[in-house]
Amino acid sequence: PKLQKTPFLIFHPLSTWRLVWDILILVVLMYSLVTIPLRLAFDNNDGCNKDFWKQSLMFYYDLFIDCMFITDILIHFRTAIIVEERSDGGVRIACDWK
Repeated sequence: PKLQKTPFLIFHPLSTWRLVWDILILVVLMYSLVTIPLRLAFDNNDGCNKDFWKQSLMFYYDLFIDCMFITDILIHFRTAIIVEERSDGGVRIACDWK
């Protein structure tokens, strides 16, 4: 199906890159669901280093994942929705509040 062109910085909900992004976020979410409880229960780290540049590798990896989740929130705020209320059977992309 041909995707309708959306305005600048409004993302089509059925675009290929959105599907890839959603799958990537799902994988990262599954990783977080497993590792966070395990790290809280079994990690015997006495604390983190006060110097940002001398943290462990896992700190930077978790920081990157947190940035991905924040980016995902911003992407979802800018994603159009599909409204299927047209009488002619077509599908309209809701891109604006007007």
